[in-house]
Amino acid sequence: MAKSPQMEIASYQAFFWTTIITTAIIIKKISQKISAKIERFCNFLRKIELKKKEKLAFI
Repeated sequence: MAKSPQMEIASYQAFFWTTIITTAIIIKKISQKISAKIERFCNFLRKIELKKKEKLAFI
């Protein structure tokens, strides 16, 4: 059965918006993972800085 042009356009639009939303969700999850790794790295650097300050305090 042939689709009407309106039905075909509607299916393309639905696919387009589904793709856009899915891509946005994926990008959000990836950016959350990256920011969590950056935060962990910053905490690691802070610990190193604190250890340096403690060593200097003993001297």
